[in-house]
Amino acid sequence: MFFAATFSEELSKHARNISAISRADAHKFLDQSGWTDKDLSASDVFAKFTSEFNPDAIVHGSVSLRDGKYQFEFTAQDLTGKELFRFPYQEEANLLNMTWLYLPPSHNPSGRIYYFAGLDGVSLPKMIFAPNPSYSPKARQDRVSGVVVLSAIVTPEGRTDQLSVIRKLHPDLDANSVATLKTWRLIPCKNPEGTPIPVRVNFEVSFRLYYLSAAPCDFQAGVFPVFSAQSASLRHHFLFVFLRQKLRQRLPIVHPPPLRQMLQPAPSETPCDQT
Repeated sequence: MFFAATFSEELSKHARNISAISRADAHKFLDQSGWTDKDLSASDVFAKFTSEFNPDAIVHGSVSLRDGKYQFEFTAQDLTGKELFRFPYQEEANLLNMTWLYLPPSHNPSGRIYYFAGLDGVSLPKMIFAPNPSYSPKARQDRVSGVVVLSAIVTPEGRTDQLSVIRKLHPDLDANSVATLKTWRLIPCKNPEGTPIPVRVNFEVSFRLYYLSAAPCDFQAGVFPVFSAQSASLRHHFLFVFLRQKLRQRLPIVHPPPLRQMLQPAPSETPCDQT
């Protein structure tokens, strides 16, 4: 679902002569009817959906993970089933875009709508109180520097919950990072209706040692939210993007930007300024 949401978002931004129907609106319609994306394969569900949104074409795809690489296959069809284009794509798997393998995304009470910060109309969380975790004497003595990556649910109350370390650095620093994130307070993510919702978010905590001539080493821990690399729940047939032609022109072959660009985690504009 994360890949589908990301693909739809990027397609809306970069494709010419077409627009993608809002996945938030589509999922809301399906959820209210007790359906999911998978139910669109049924002719009666598909007919009701197309009557509601009047799309011109559908992009769907499949994905598998083999030998450390994602294998994507994209196909676009019109409503009669005629194939408009097809293309494969291969992307290296990495720790951040593999989070979905281990940690499920948050969802609405029905379990049919999944939430991803910054996608499908969901807002990004904002920091209110985010103290830095501290170095331990042992980690300082061992001169450990690097990054701890954690995943947590940002709750509707703006707290962190269900924390997991997905990239370890040092046992003391990992534990300090988890303990400190539990004290954080954030403005929660909101759905398109403006209601606070739980969303899984990845965070990077950077530990750096600094040396001043022969003086004892000093240190600083910096916190970098990674709000664009969310967990995802992957299904083999993972993508339904419904397209409308702008001005009802002939639907062109569309090649979106490389998924490497789509799935690249975007760091926050500036690190949290903590003292």
